[in-house]
Amino acid sequence: MLNICKTCLKNKKGCCADSPRVPFTVRDIKNIIAKGFNLYDFAISSEYKIDKNDEDWWGKSFIKIKDKFYKLNVRKINGKCFFLKDGEGCVLGDNRPLVCKIFPFWIRNDEIVYESKNARDNFGCMINEDNFSVANGLKLINETEKDIKKYFAGIKKDCLRNKNEHKKIVRELKNPKLISSHKLAVKKLEMIRDRVLKEVKRKLGKITEHDLKRFILREFKKEGLIPDKDKPIVAVNENSAIPHYFPEKKTAKIIDENQLLLIDIWARLQEKGSIYGDLSWIFYTGKNIPKGYEKNFALIVKARDLSVAYIKRKLKKKKSIQNKKVDWAARGYFKKLKLDKYFIHATGHSLGTKSCHGEHFVFSPKNEKALEPDIPFAIEPGLYFENKFGMRSEINGYVSKNKLILTSKLQRKITKI
Repeated sequence: MLNICKTCLKNKKGCCADSPRVPFTVRDIKNIIAKGFNLYDFAISSEYKIDKNDEDWWGKSFIKIKDKFYKLNVRKINGKCFFLKDGEGCVLGDNRPLVCKIFPFWIRNDEIVYESKNARDNFGCMINEDNFSVANGLKLINETEKDIKKYFAGIKKDCLRNKNEHKKIVRELKNPKLISSHKLAVKKLEMIRDRVLKEVKRKLGKITEHDLKRFILREFKKEGLIPDKDKPIVAVNENSAIPHYFPEKKTAKIIDENQLLLIDIWARLQEKGSIYGDLSWIFYTGKNIPKGYEKNFALIVKARDLSVAYIKRKLKKKKSIQNKKVDWAARGYFKKLKLDKYFIHATGHSLGTKSCHGEHFVFSPKNEKALEPDIPFAIEPGLYFENKFGMRSEINGYVSKNKLILTSKLQRKITKI
């Protein structure tokens, strides 16, 4: 980022922070991927409306699918450009998309002009024709007239010559690969989980289970996530002993000091064909966690890890992974401890596109099927003591090319708030 742009970002405004769209060329996409970024993490396929005032070549650059027009755009995280990092600005540096390098300028009739209305009125850009000549404006972003014309030519050339490749990427993003969409959903859910901690800490003693559920749903909306028909599970103390406890406004408990708090959140990206992420986490709202809570959570973590170890062991031997044995690895451990009667649901399940409980397989005692590769799943053993408390530990992952890839963080201890 250049000096004037850094000033904008320090004030938390400007085109980088506020622009609803950053159209990519195919060349931009390739350059960014070469820097180690995943296409499905940073790019989306956005619908456009063609403006009659658009130049002919720009209109032709759109990808038409079923009477709608699309272009490649940057994905937004928490309302801001994917590549915009607090305290750093744009992490791409000189690998920024060409449209970022040229903004707030454009070329019309072979002359450099301000995109003044767009830049000034919509994004509050400090570089505009009311304050600076084009020549002085270019100095502020450390570019020359030759540079701007070169970038513009690159955009125009790419839009017209690489249209077939552009179309291919647009179609890929409209029907995202399950694994990539799942990974991004998990990443967003983990960000929301961290915000939950801060929200509870800030409003401890004043916020209810229902309030926190509504907070999570608002965060889903900010991140472009969609839940299924069921809403997030937020449960304190004895309510956490109900595996599928959905708080209602009239009966929700206040989240106060020295309480066990269980949250279970699941959602997917908005794009059709995206697959769910599904996370559970255990908190305690006090400094000294009761020994009973710590002991039981340690047993749950051990059971979870035994299921994971079974999968890894079978992969190492290149043998089939039986879903019921993934379940038994955890359930059998609880049985040895005479705790199996408190484990009242399946050990896990595949993750779907229509619901977090996918249709492919379940890790349960009676499931005779084998685990399918390249299908994300959740492993979530738990213990539930009626009218007292309940807890579980959930991880997401998938098997591919004879390897187990975990897509979520592993909770080892109860998190203090």
